[in-house]
Amino acid sequence: MLNPPVKAVLSAQSDLVEEVACAYCGSQSKEKILEKNLLRIVRCPDCGLWYTDRRWNAQGIAAYYQEAYFNGGVDGAFKDYRSESAEKQVDFSHKFLALTALKKGGKLLDVGCATGVSLAAAAKAGYEPEGLELSAWAVAHNATPYPIHHCAFTDFNAPGRYDVITLWDVLEHVADPDAVFAKLHALLNPGGLAVVSYPDPGTWMARMMGAHWWVLVPDEHLYFYPAPLLCAWMQRHGFRFLRQNHEIRHLTLAKLMQKTFPAAERLLTPWGWGSRLIRLSIPYKHVAVFQKSDV
Repeated sequence: MLNPPVKAVLSAQSDLVEEVACAYCGSQSKEKILEKNLLRIVRCPDCGLWYTDRRWNAQGIAAYYQEAYFNGGVDGAFKDYRSESAEKQVDFSHKFLALTALKKGGKLLDVGCATGVSLAAAAKAGYEPEGLELSAWAVAHNATPYPIHHCAFTDFNAPGRYDVITLWDVLEHVADPDAVFAKLHALLNPGGLAVVSYPDPGTWMARMMGAHWWVLVPDEHLYFYPAPLLCAWMQRHGFRFLRQNHEIRHLTLAKLMQKTFPAAERLLTPWGWGSRLIRLSIPYKHVAVFQKSDV
């Protein structure tokens, strides 16, 4: 049986909420975009960063990413994470195959790897994969022979350096981007690649939807990066930009409806269309590749 929905539990606990300034420029100026329960998403008028300024503190974040997050106990990303393994394997296989055009083989760390589906795909593409995951539940359900380190990325004491570090759907979740970017630089070999997917509020879909943009979930999404700002931020930490494109996803039609029009998902069931796998270019998300510049 699932625990009570985490959002309902945390929303009543103001002692788990903190308020922060803009992490990029330090400005205290804020334009409210969305407010939900105790949490709030704002835009910095000075640099353009969108971020959750009233957010869960470290204790609240640790409570949020537990079993209920992966098994439908919160109305977040996953109704049943493990049931999506087949589609995720296809999706990650395409992602890592595309990456081999820039870097073939080598040691790879996937940050936020959940139950390790991405690691199997990375190994198939010729990499030597390891994972890192904050959720104890996800690490306990590692379905691969590859190691998953259980800790926050910024606390990770790596046994060596890596040739590639990937962060798929992770940057929007991190509480301290500066610390993450610094850690990326420290853990990569000279010339190593940092590969990140992230939501861009400067895209046409994000601008059109405004406060109704479904990515604006303050319980879990803390930062929304305009593309030029992210490039400048990574440059601060010793990276040079290599390339960027809209993220290509392979997902079932049911998953697409769950993320965009949840009320319509049940209409797929009588027709058996929910399991159909589709390839989709995500108009509000990018995959960007940066190279450690001290080659």
